[in-house]
Amino acid sequence: MSDNRRRARRALASAFSALRLDVGASERDVKAAYKTLARAHHPDKPGGDVEAFRAIQRAYETITTKFERERAALATMGTAAFGSGTRGDETRERDARRRDEVEVEVALEIRQGEDGASITMGGDLKAIGDARYEAGEYEKAIECYTAAAAYAKVDGTAEYAELYHARGMAYAKLDRWREACDDADRAIGVRALWFPPWILKGRALEALGAWSRAAELYRECVDRATSSDDDEEFSSVLIGGLARVEAKMLREDRVASMQAHRGPVIGLAMKPSSTNIERGGAETTNAYVATIGEDNNLKLFSVPQGECLYSTKLPHAVSELKWSPEGDGELVVAGVNGFVSIWTFNLTERGAPSASVASTNALVGFSQSVNVTAIDFDRTGEFVAAGASDGSICVWDVAHATLELVIPAGLNAHKREITCLAFHPTRGRAQLTSGSLDGDGRVWDLVAEATETAGECLHTLRWKSGAIIDVNYLSCGRLVVTSTAMSALKGASRSLNRLLVWSSVSGRLCKWYDAHSSRISSFSWHPHPGSRNVAVTGCDDGVLRVWSIRASPSGAGKPLLENSDHSGVIATMRGVDVVRSGAVVKVAHSPMGGLVAVVTRDGFLRVHDSDTLEATSSWRASGDGAVTHVAWSPTPISLRSGERLTAASPWMVVIGDEGGRVSVWRVARSTHDDSDDDEDDEVEQTEHNEVDVDQTANRSLGGVYTSRDVKTWWDEKENTSEVAPSWTGVHGTYLGASAGDKPIYKALTLGEAPGQVYDPSRRSATYVDLSLRDGETASSEAYDAIETKISELQSARAEYMRDDSTSSEDKRAYSARFAAEMEPLRAARARVYAALRARGEFS
Repeated sequence: MSDNRRRARRALASAFSALRLDVGASERDVKAAYKTLARAHHPDKPGGDVEAFRAIQRAYETITTKFERERAALATMGTAAFGSGTRGDETRERDARRRDEVEVEVALEIRQGEDGASITMGGDLKAIGDARYEAGEYEKAIECYTAAAAYAKVDGTAEYAELYHARGMAYAKLDRWREACDDADRAIGVRALWFPPWILKGRALEALGAWSRAAELYRECVDRATSSDDDEEFSSVLIGGLARVEAKMLREDRVASMQAHRGPVIGLAMKPSSTNIERGGAETTNAYVATIGEDNNLKLFSVPQGECLYSTKLPHAVSELKWSPEGDGELVVAGVNGFVSIWTFNLTERGAPSASVASTNALVGFSQSVNVTAIDFDRTGEFVAAGASDGSICVWDVAHATLELVIPAGLNAHKREITCLAFHPTRGRAQLTSGSLDGDGRVWDLVAEATETAGECLHTLRWKSGAIIDVNYLSCGRLVVTSTAMSALKGASRSLNRLLVWSSVSGRLCKWYDAHSSRISSFSWHPHPGSRNVAVTGCDDGVLRVWSIRASPSGAGKPLLENSDHSGVIATMRGVDVVRSGAVVKVAHSPMGGLVAVVTRDGFLRVHDSDTLEATSSWRASGDGAVTHVAWSPTPISLRSGERLTAASPWMVVIGDEGGRVSVWRVARSTHDDSDDDEDDEVEQTEHNEVDVDQTANRSLGGVYTSRDVKTWWDEKENTSEVAPSWTGVHGTYLGASAGDKPIYKALTLGEAPGQVYDPSRRSATYVDLSLRDGETASSEAYDAIETKISELQSARAEYMRDDSTSSEDKRAYSARFAAEMEPLRAARARVYAALRARGEFS
């Protein structure tokens, strides 16, 4: 007997001994012993031993090899007996299939009922799985790959990525795309630079309808593949996937596309809605968007149809347009050579959209030597203001097209171009704030309320931080936020970009916010911010930022959230400022605040969740350069004529780009077809993002808006003097401006803001008392009673929220009740405080 045969016999005897069997035991006994010992020594079980388990595996493989050789010899004898014909082939094929099935069955039974991670007796299960995959037996292939993955874990092999990818491919063949996506993620976790699992995940996301996520994945991989010569074979697959997804998104989500202008779109404005939505849904109201372009054309389109309803060639180059906030069809357009004109349109609210011009009036006030650079309506739409390149400002009465007031440039006024204008949000035409390239912001008293004559400068907002490029009032009007840019000044030597928060009452600087590394390009208030004044900014550095604007003079502030995922690479320089390829051009909150639309320099339209800033949808919206403008439809819109609005009716977003194209995009809502995360509907933030808005608004919007649309920020520790609820007028805390009641609305507008109240001698306590409601008295006892009730509600809510046993749904409902109770209490406290302050009882 040769040495090799002796060693083989000794190895076989040792293998039987390892399985605690006598030499010559049957195959059935061998399998039974293997199952028992493998379970007992498996390393995942308490007391398991890896080395003993591997010895058992090797022993079993040695014995099964012996059985296979014996079966092969019998098969050879069978072939000789029956010839080489079909019957012998069928016999061999049947035996091979039976052996594979036996091996798989053994592997899958080892740990049945434990954690589902099956174990294989050897590395050949991967090959068996591949064979089953090629034969179209995908369920069997999945079982083999699962077993092989468990064996690889024990044996320390490095085949995880290949096994998970192979199993994911089998899941894909069965249209089990969620499991395929999960396995692709597992493979990526092991081999992040290997492209096949990325391609598999892209296909899975496409099948799940997550088009935006698939597009983002393909773009990331294409950039990586094209930068490496070793990955050229995958580049075409990835590029094809990206083209396929983008084409699908265009077909599914781009509702209309119009070549509106020759040259870039200069301005785009969505007409505000003048129709309320009633409980239980409502019929879709027509939406309209106006645009101006470099070709000097003014056009009006229906949304979402994209039908051009009006077009006219203007006599001058134009740069600004804005609709009246009342939604009554009045549109002001401004441009060079002092041109300001107002159109009044007759627009159908329901049924087939149509537009006709009722009147057109030129607003005369500027000389032809200046260009109009900024415009704004007051909150009632009765007055419009415009600023010019020489620093002068004009205010007109819209109804009569008459010039009401002129603020000339020069002494105690602006000396350079006006960049921005904003009327006071509650006091209307009484107050106007402007920003200029001279670095100053100015608050103007337009009705001689606190100055000797109308049109005098009440406050100068100056902080040497560069030119003021944007100005925005808080919704209550107490604070003014200015955006500054040092690079907008000639000869700037450094980049400095800030948000400055000012008191509109005293003119003092309250706070500033740094973090922008380049020029601030856009600013958008959250329309329903809860107990915080929340805004989103876009910047040339490509970063989105969320800010909680506060009045407390505590120095510099930091952003609540930032998202730089799409900032891109450095593309160019704007003076001393860096402009990145993904620079944000415009941001806009959806009408209820749940979403933020963002358009960028590299031609993308993205929709972000306003609570997390995560991108929920993304489209390559322009192939001709930057997308320059974005606007939301004022309400959701049904795509079917005559269909009533529901929680599934989509929003519409309208954009304009540098190529002159205007397009309408559908943004899905409750039937969220661009996300494969089923838990999105269940998981909600309960600490700072309760779904809680103006209860009056909720009552009128029931059945149409959902928690995806409305996201608010609540903070029980927030100073109520800094709260700026956008629904202030609903509860009557602002009585309205009139010639005889100035002291009343002045006191009520100031509310309880500390350090922002005029000298009481300038107001009448009698007038302030008139603002008290029935049952309210101007006494310290009444004020203390309200404070006590507020403290009790806040303490009760804090305790309720700390209870881990309470579900998220119950916490959201509790927060809704809490807000409903707190809102009138805070309003009452403000009224009583103002009355006491007017009497001199509070210092």
